[in-house]
Amino acid sequence: MKKYFILLIMLIPATVQVFSQYNFAAKKIIYFNDLQNLNLNADDTNYLDALVQYLKANPKFLVNINGYTDNKGTHEENVKRSEEFTKQISLFIESKDITKERIFINPKGESNPLTTSALPEEKAKNNRVEIFVIHTNSDDIEKVKKNFKEE
Repeated sequence: MKKYFILLIMLIPATVQVFSQYNFAAKKIIYFNDLQNLNLNADDTNYLDALVQYLKANPKFLVNINGYTDNKGTHEENVKRSEEFTKQISLFIESKDITKERIFINPKGESNPLTTSALPEEKAKNNRVEIFVIHTNSDDIEKVKKNFKEE
């Protein structure tokens, strides 16, 4: 019994410290500035690792990933590119043992731009994903998904 008690004391501070670094009630934006290379930077990876731990600690919570692009290309091309962004994040989370059913991806193409500037460095800010944690206590994932999409 003492071994479990000691182990629990050692794990709680690390978990609390990871969770306190991030506000999982707010959206998180991850930018994709290099469209040829969708690798994540260290800060984004650290956030996603903490998010995975948060989701593991809260098994009824879900994650919504919206993908956006700049307006370069056709609408269909932009939706496809934004889907690549969302899949990159989804696959990362799934690789850490969070089930696909808990992840909602929404490729939205060029809709909802952060900037309408023609400057390349400003326009690049539109190539992004926005991640939201859905805090729920429901066991019915499909119902939550339906209600969330209607909002």
